[in-house]
Amino acid sequence: MPKQPENTPMEPEHAKFDEIINTVSPDEMRNPPPSEERGKNIAVFARFIANAHPGWPSFPEEIRDRFRREIENLYNRNGNGPENLLKEMEKTLIRSIPDNHAFILNPDKSRALDENESSAAVDGKIIDKAPTPETGDNSAYSLAETPACKTLFRSGTEDFPLAIFEKRDRSGNKIGIVSLTKCPPPGDEKYNSEALKKVFADNYGKWNAVVLDVRGNEGGNADVINFVNEKLCGSPPRYCRRQEMRTTPEAKILQEQKYNRAFLDRLHAQNPEGYKSPEFTEPDFSAGQGYDGNIYVLTDRRTGSSAEFVSGLRRHPKVKYVGENTHGCGEYGDTATALLPNGGYLNMGIYKNELFAGIREGEGLAPTHRTPPGRDAFDHCMQLMQYDFARERVSSRLPPHAKSARPAERTNISGGRLKDGYLR
Repeated sequence: MPKQPENTPMEPEHAKFDEIINTVSPDEMRNPPPSEERGKNIAVFARFIANAHPGWPSFPEEIRDRFRREIENLYNRNGNGPENLLKEMEKTLIRSIPDNHAFILNPDKSRALDENESSAAVDGKIIDKAPTPETGDNSAYSLAETPACKTLFRSGTEDFPLAIFEKRDRSGNKIGIVSLTKCPPPGDEKYNSEALKKVFADNYGKWNAVVLDVRGNEGGNADVINFVNEKLCGSPPRYCRRQEMRTTPEAKILQEQKYNRAFLDRLHAQNPEGYKSPEFTEPDFSAGQGYDGNIYVLTDRRTGSSAEFVSGLRRHPKVKYVGENTHGCGEYGDTATALLPNGGYLNMGIYKNELFAGIREGEGLAPTHRTPPGRDAFDHCMQLMQYDFARERVSSRLPPHAKSARPAERTNISGGRLKDGYLR
């Protein structure tokens, strides 16, 4: 072996992934001492993903290897890379973890990367956290008051308005238009969701058709979506066939933000290999209790997280989904935040969710009636509605034996796949 010349610096040892994450312990991760040390922050971040992320065990090995390489490269730069470590961590997620709920946040809880950075400035991304919609804006809330269109409800903010309108077409059909640009929490005075629910409950039975516009709605609290779903389908909704949760010490740190420690102690002790819920059954449409008119749900690539619970309306026999695929943001849900030593946060879900609708992260909910790019989904919906009204008028004049007796089926919104997938 050739002798190392004197005064020649040795090459630094390239730390491997397991060595990196083992430089910190779960106890240190629970309340990490404040530190700007680059390696310490990377180790806490990487260990949370590997040992707490609900999807890590089922990720393909190539995905896990990709994350390991990203962490090794980030760690072994030895401080010579970009100065803003939180931004680099977020880029690492975008390049290697297929989870739209996994984010790095600044100490003030703002996103480490803004929309332009996250969608455009990351090479080799495997998930797009800021997709660009191509089927118009959620503009139903801005409908003008006319003799044929009256406002029943309006609330929210300039950026996130909510509204309900009642519109009459030329044939006298009453159309209820519900515009939700956000899923507000109960009790929020800005949105007054309790008043919205009351207006909906008092009026939907009078409408010949319902339009639910959730384009641009990136989620929040599912309260209003659940309420609308229950009224239209006649029974409370259920979205997940099964949920899974990891039972590692690192996962428990996040779960304690949702559940008390005594409950988690029992859950972890009884399920050392991870918790799987019982398998649930999707409720059927209740013909005697549900709404009997046509339903049109408008979606786009920004419809995400709890807004994607509109998938529960697929049990209604007369629902149509119009627009484009939703974001696909819910396979890993019920988010919690992990504090990093430098004051930033890692935001991610504690559950892996298997949704009845059969959609995967990043793919989203496929519409039954796809709107061509550049066309407004609301206009497309109105055209479909008039066609449906005309068909119903013709059908009403046919003798009973000429009408279809085919039983109602759940709407297929899984993009043509017959096998159920995952999403919440």
